[in-house]
Amino acid sequence: MQFYAVFPAVMLLVRRLDWIRSALVVAAIGCVIVFAMRLLSIHFPMPSFLPLKMQIFLCGMLLAGVVHQSQPRSILYLALALLLAALPFGGDQGLGKLLVREALVAGFFALVLYRMLPGRAGTLARAIAVTLSNRFFHLMGELSFSIYLIHLLVLQPVAAFVISEFGHELSAPLRFAIVVAVVLPTVTLLSWITYTLIEVPGQKAGRFVVQRFGRKTAPVLEGIKRSA
Repeated sequence: MQFYAVFPAVMLLVRRLDWIRSALVVAAIGCVIVFAMRLLSIHFPMPSFLPLKMQIFLCGMLLAGVVHQSQPRSILYLALALLLAALPFGGDQGLGKLLVREALVAGFFALVLYRMLPGRAGTLARAIAVTLSNRFFHLMGELSFSIYLIHLLVLQPVAAFVISEFGHELSAPLRFAIVVAVVLPTVTLLSWITYTLIEVPGQKAGRFVVQRFGRKTAPVLEGIKRSA
C-alpha cells in the first residue's frame, strides 16, 4: 500500500522529467534510504518497506512507459529495467533469484515489444500477448486491485476453518483444493462488486474532477502566458 501513496508523486515527476530520468531519480533516492538504513542498523526480515522493493515497481512503470516509445529508446527502457531488477535490495539475494527477476523483466518486455523480436520468437511472443489481451484477462486485470485487497480477508478464515476441521483427515493437496474452490469464486465475485460499485464510480469522479480542473485553469494559464 505504500506504493499507492507514493505513486502520484512519482507520476508528477514523470510529467516534469520523463520515464528514464524519473526512474533514475527515484531509484537513487531509494538506494540512499536503503544504505542509510544499513548504517543505522535498521533491518526488515521481509522487504515490507517500500525503498527495499521500489526498483521492482519502477520496472513495471518502465514497462508501461515503453509502449509508445521508438525502437532505440525501447532498448534503453529494457536495459534500465534489467539494471533495476538486479539491485540487491529486499530479502535474501542469490544468483537464482537474480536470474528469475531478470527473466521475468525480459519476458514481460518481450510481450510488449514482440514486433522487435525476430522469427519464431516474435511469433510466439505475439501469440501470448494476444491471448493475454482477450476479454477474460482484461477483466482479471481490471479486478486485480480489488482481488489484491480482498483475498486475504477471505483466504485466512477459510484456510483456518479447513485446517481446524479437516487438518488430520485430509491430505494437504486436498485441503488446498478445497480452499481454492471456495476462495477463488468468492474473491472474484466480491472483487467484481467492489470494482463495479466503488472503483468505476471513483474513476468517473476522478475524470470529472480532472476535466473540470483543466477547464478552470486553462484560461488562467493562458492569461499568465499573455502577461509574461
